[in-house]
Amino acid sequence: MVMTKKSEAEKAIRSLAFQWAKEINYIIKPGWYPSFTDFERWLNDKSYGHYLNFRSSAGPHYDAEKWLEDELKDWPTRSDDES
Repeated sequence: MVMTKKSEAEKAIRSLAFQWAKEINYIIKPGWYPSFTDFERWLNDKSYGHYLNFRSSAGPHYDAEKWLEDELKDWPTRSDDES
């Protein structure tokens, strides 16, 4: 498998986090974090799994999980169709 540059992977993962959250109707709940396992499965199903193949001293999954959590920490706490 071809290695992705870490900077390219970060940009993609941060963007894809929002796409995933919209697709699954993600809603923040106190004390809960997004499931990285579910996100990783989604990435692989959508053929984006190559973005988890980059060099990292902490490990690509650690970095990608942090990026996912960073991007979704301010995600709306209510779904769009709730008023």
